[in-house]
Amino acid sequence: IGVLTSLLISFFTLLNPGLPNDDAYAYIRTAEIALSDGVDAAIQYYSWAGYSLLIAFVSKTGTDLLTAAQLINAFFLSLLVYSFISIVNCFNNSKSVSILATICILLYPPLNELRSDIIRDIAMWALSLFALWQFLLFVRSSHLPNFIGFCFSIILASFFRAEALVYLFSLPMGFLFDGRYSWPIR
Repeated sequence: IGVLTSLLISFFTLLNPGLPNDDAYAYIRTAEIALSDGVDAAIQYYSWAGYSLLIAFVSKTGTDLLTAAQLINAFFLSLLVYSFISIVNCFNNSKSVSILATICILLYPPLNELRSDIIRDIAMWALSLFALWQFLLFVRSSHLPNFIGFCFSIILASFFRAEALVYLFSLPMGFLFDGRYSWPIR
């Protein structure tokens, strides 16, 4: 329900667009360059072009670049909502807490203020939260697919912002300080 509500809010934002934010112009211009001159030219124009390349790729479905960026943000915002609720459920899996988590994330003002902005941060936050959820599942169950999901999500997040790579190394290093496990397991 939280994911569907997030998508509905994003759809409403898409139907009532405002003026693009300042960063949107750089991302859209880089996407234009990627479409007309190729990936190398786009990277030369804007060195961290992952978000713009994704915008260019999605625009090939027949949408304009601005709409493609809004669709990407809608997807990542819904992933962020899903990940947040899943993280909360790792600590308390009751229905009432899940409902409260859903309401909190959907009504969180800074997140809703950014819904109409074209920024790569949303993708990095969503993928980082998804990675954190996978890491918590790994800590709980020691299943390798969860750790691979963590690594893969953080690596994807780093295509949007380099800071995501800090989590790739810092979260697993946290095991060294976790007193719940014996030293050989740490």
